Amino acid sequence: AALRVTQLGAGGGAFGQTATLADLRRGRGQARRVVLVAAPSDALKQSLAAAAASAAELLAADILVVPLLSLPPGRGAAALEAPPLEMLQGAVPSGEVAATAAAPRTAPLGEVRTQPPLPWVADAPDAAGSWPVAMPQAAAQWGQALLPELEAAAKQSPTAAERGLTIVLKKNGRVGTRRLGTPDWQALVDDVGARRAAGLDVTNV
Repeated sequence: AALRVTQLGAGGGAFGQTATLADLRRGRGQARRVVLVAAPSDALKQSLAAAAASAAELLAADILVVPLLSLPPGRGAAALEAPPLEMLQGAVPSGEVAATAAAPRTAPLGEVRTQPPLPWVADAPDAAGSWPVAMPQAAAQWGQALLPELEAAAKQSPTAAERGLTIVLKKNGRVGTRRLGTPDWQALVDDVGARRAAGLDVTNV
């Protein structure tokens, strides 16, 4: 929960404020469904391009993507690093940076409130994001924290390193999904929409 991310500006541009994963749980004014994506360069580029193409829908679904670049074998047991900013910006569709930069400014992540007492019935609305991707900070710490997940994935499939790993954290901070491969962004968005339409819990999930 102490792992940190830095929000990116509209279109994957200038850096904003930082937040811990704990800050992104419900009740802190900036609840997000955090999607961790650890994958090799090519797979991560494709996944980020798909996320950028669906940026508006991901923001509306309170989804925040945290990409991690997995390195080739032999680089250490927890060989993850933050992707270069150029990879994130290169995933943005042509014209998207200008369009999002011209949009009204929204409150950044990192303006942390003290968590109110349960049951949080009087929660203030969560601050909106400006871009659905955040940059992981201190990648070595991320690597150590995700090492058990990476090892379990490797045992599950010999191609896990090539396919990548996706972990979805619900707004209450608990793991909702673990799967090999990169995310199906449209499926994640549709799932949130279906829960809302059915009157199911979207505050904690």
